[in-house]
Amino acid sequence: MKKLLVLLLLTATLGSTLVACGDKTDEPDDPSLCTHEYVQTAEETYLLSGATCRKGATYFSHCKYCGSIGASFTTSETVDHNYLREKDPAYLASAATCDTSSLYYTVCEYCGGLGETFSGNEYLPHNLVMDPSDATLASVATCRSPEKHFYACSDCGYVASSDATYNLGPKRDHRDSHGDEICDACNNPMTTYPDDPKIELGTGVHEFKEEN
Repeated sequence: MKKLLVLLLLTATLGSTLVACGDKTDEPDDPSLCTHEYVQTAEETYLLSGATCRKGATYFSHCKYCGSIGASFTTSETVDHNYLREKDPAYLASAATCDTSSLYYTVCEYCGGLGETFSGNEYLPHNLVMDPSDATLASVATCRSPEKHFYACSDCGYVASSDATYNLGPKRDHRDSHGDEICDACNNPMTTYPDDPKIELGTGVHEFKEEN
């Protein structure tokens, strides 16, 4: 009743009657006289916020005559989780080692829920040490070279076969089992080793002189 009295008073003051926004009159429509009729329409024009995995999209209601914005409303249709890949320590699933990449959880941009894991393609460096085993053998000892080994990782056992080697132990003795003064191992004359002035053989120590 009170609202009706206010409307009647406004009508008397303006000297006109209330009309809808869409009414056709000789005078331009006066928004203050509009009897707005608000409708809820899920249109992009009136979108306030998009739908997420937790709630539907929110829109403004609007007057079907003049388009004036009214109260907001939310639809009931939600969307699926939208998982993102972020290499953030907060989402770390497992730390990297020298042979296993770090793993991270995907995370939903809407609710923060965790999804599947993905590789961060991050590895720790190998801890290469001397490991004189058959697995690291690069070459056996000869009369010209000592035994050589590759370095190996103490954590995962990786053998750095494409990197440098280290020597292990002395060279092998020159051997002449046929008595022909030719080394059985390298097929060179037994007297052409200026770098090995004394070679221990199976029957004693032989001394060799450098050739001029």
